[in-house]
Amino acid sequence: ESVQKLGMHLLVLEDTSAKMSPLQAFHSADFKPYQKRLINCDFTNAAIWIKLKVLNHTSDPVLLQVPYALIDEITFYKIHDGQIIDSLKSGIESDYFKREFDHPNYVYDLKLREKESGEYLIRIESDLNIVVPIEIGNYRKVIESNQKLDFMYGGYCCIFLIMILYNLFLFISTKDRSILYYILYIPFVCLLQLANSGYLYKTISYIDVIDPKIILYLLTPIQVYFG
Repeated sequence: ESVQKLGMHLLVLEDTSAKMSPLQAFHSADFKPYQKRLINCDFTNAAIWIKLKVLNHTSDPVLLQVPYALIDEITFYKIHDGQIIDSLKSGIESDYFKREFDHPNYVYDLKLREKESGEYLIRIESDLNIVVPIEIGNYRKVIESNQKLDFMYGGYCCIFLIMILYNLFLFISTKDRSILYYILYIPFVCLLQLANSGYLYKTISYIDVIDPKIILYLLTPIQVYFG
């Protein structure tokens, strides 16, 4: 089967105090069914809790992923008999190398055997607009989907490089200053897209020289200036 979106199969709780513990949230009666395929919240200081229950109908490992990189803090919890048995904290304010999978998307192994079910919580807190597309699929389908995404962004970068080289050739030939501004503009467009997709954050994590959020805040006005 293909990777499936879970938006309308989730329970959502808005913790306005942002101080609820995982078990307090899990046992809360304030969870409400979400009616859309994509969880989208305006800028908020609240913490968003998402509850779901999953049954593995196959013999394959099941992966859950959040394919949206711009989340300050996202924590995944597995609950069993009312107790937390596993947790993993991620987000652009966390150490990239503590992720379970080396990918800009937040990917979690639900650790379910065939015919086994599990209950899970996801806590999200962010200064940015919270967009949470939650997907689920077997191991092979999720990994293949992310590999295609890697390939797409690799091709995306190649196209921008070709555009830069082509326009550089035009500038050398014509000495038109407007082309030079365009050459300076192209890399910022590319970098902004890579920042929004999380690939720039992944690269910066390997270099470990600057907060990725700072780069994101800087790229937008620079792109507007050159645009």
